[in-house]
Amino acid sequence: MIRRLFHHLCLLGLAVFTAVVLAASAAHAAPSPAQPSSQLLGNIIGNLTGLARGLAFGVATFFATLGCVRYMMANGDPMITEKGKNAFKAAVLGYALALLAEPLLSLAKDLVS
Repeated sequence: MIRRLFHHLCLLGLAVFTAVVLAASAAHAAPSPAQPSSQLLGNIIGNLTGLARGLAFGVATFFATLGCVRYMMANGDPMITEKGKNAFKAAVLGYALALLAEPLLSLAKDLVS
């Protein structure tokens, strides 16, 4: 039962990773109109935040997939099973950091200005 759950989570992770890659490529393909220089810094920070979030989601998805594969291939070995669980915990932490990136950045902007 747990193996089936992790198998489904691995497939879900692969689907999320594919969606993130496709969304990122579509977002960067669209040309942006010319903007005044006062908004340029805000746009650069926004783009860097989006890039960092995309990379964090990609790395977290990789670790989730790695953890699922390790857990499924453990064959009852407690050491490998624990490594798989730890990789999956790291992936959850990565997803949390990726989701909190924008609120933390806006909090830092409010504190500075």
